[in-house]
Amino acid sequence: MKLFTIMTAMLLVAALCVSCSDESDLSNPTAEDVSALTKKPSTAPTGPVITSISPTHAEIADEIVITGSNFGPKYKYATNYVLVHGNKVRVYTLWTKTEIRFPAPSASIIDDGDPGPVIVVASSVESNAVDFTFDPSSPVTIGSLTWSGANLNVSTFRDGVTPIPYVDDSTAWANATGPAWCWYDNDPLMGQRYGKLYNWHAVSSTLGGGLAPQGERIPTDAEWTQLAIAIGADPTVAPTAMGWFGTDEGGKLREVGETSWSIPNEGATNQYGFTLLPTGYRLPDGHFFGMMYYGYWMYGLNGAYWCKDGIQGNGWYRFFDKNRADMARGNIAPGYGFAVRTIIDN
Repeated sequence: MKLFTIMTAMLLVAALCVSCSDESDLSNPTAEDVSALTKKPSTAPTGPVITSISPTHAEIADEIVITGSNFGPKYKYATNYVLVHGNKVRVYTLWTKTEIRFPAPSASIIDDGDPGPVIVVASSVESNAVDFTFDPSSPVTIGSLTWSGANLNVSTFRDGVTPIPYVDDSTAWANATGPAWCWYDNDPLMGQRYGKLYNWHAVSSTLGGGLAPQGERIPTDAEWTQLAIAIGADPTVAPTAMGWFGTDEGGKLREVGETSWSIPNEGATNQYGFTLLPTGYRLPDGHFFGMMYYGYWMYGLNGAYWCKDGIQGNGWYRFFDKNRADMARGNIAPGYGFAVRTIIDN
């Protein structure tokens, strides 16, 4: 019994010593404990800052230069990008911590000449906003022809008085025997970016002086062929080709990147500044095809453009596709809705 009492006392003393030791350690922590227990203060990343944008207004495909700070080490589409009028830029020629360069993308034209914000996003943090305005696209000369800088977007004939009927209803479009126009998907915003779609009755009409505005004309099949030859198409093949022809002539005309054209936008270089855009088209039954939504934005699969002349009641046209670098020539029923790119009269 005496031995048990002694052992119990020893265990109690040991327990008290351990307790004293723990309390002492907590009262006087070591440097390592202090380091481990101290919570480091959180720091928010310094956001990007735009100091200048040059120019502050420009045409589609013109180079835009943004200078500032904290743009991030490189372009990452998920976290580092530029918003122009609320839309992501998808082509950059330079991205550094202090400077970004990119061609002005057509996909951002949603304000019809009004200024809109440009914002740099780096590591998902937005910069200050600066205003930028799209100018009307200037004509471009290739060979001996000068082409308008944008797709036609008129709703009256040349006299400015005679209206071209706007037809949004599919049945009415299918039954139209005279001139008609529409926006792709009946969406007015599509008109700001891509112009209107016309049936060939409108393109070939002489009402009100014809479809082209004063000082412009609708290109003929021969003039579209002349353009193709001027940029490298075989002159012995292009005039009579049916279907796809050439090698990279379509790519030389198309806007680069994937701001309007869907991937892969094969072979697009916009070598001559023509900045050909996708248009989609309207079928004779009134349905639309050739543009697709990815998320909340529309991207083009192809572009279709009328010629002034036709054969056996059908209109000549040129066709471009996101998957091909060449172009196509053909003639088709007048009930299709295609875009128009005019030539400037000399």
